[in-house]
Amino acid sequence: MHKLNITVGQRGIIVDVLRRYLQALEVLQEGKIPYIKLAYNKLLSNNTPFVDGGEMLCFVEALGYRIGQLEVAGRTLDQQYCLQLALAIDFQRRQYQRYFGPKIEKSS
Repeated sequence: MHKLNITVGQRGIIVDVLRRYLQALEVLQEGKIPYIKLAYNKLLSNNTPFVDGGEMLCFVEALGYRIGQLEVAGRTLDQQYCLQLALAIDFQRRQYQRYFGPKIEKSS
């Protein structure tokens, strides 16, 4: 598990984005909902939760969904902020996967 490095304000944004994303997914697709709810509840229960790569990916996907909504609404500054937050979380996810992910040995 990885301690998510975000501020309290960023956590609030992600909680809001996940709530909106879950509402949209209930209409669109049901397969991802339990895992996203787990990530959402973990974020609600702790200001700096310990999450795994899949949960970080849920955050990035939800932020991507919100970025699309903000683009349609013409809210460029909010869109850019969410994009930077998504990139920062994805960077943490890649670092986590690089460190904790499976090690693949090259065959010769």
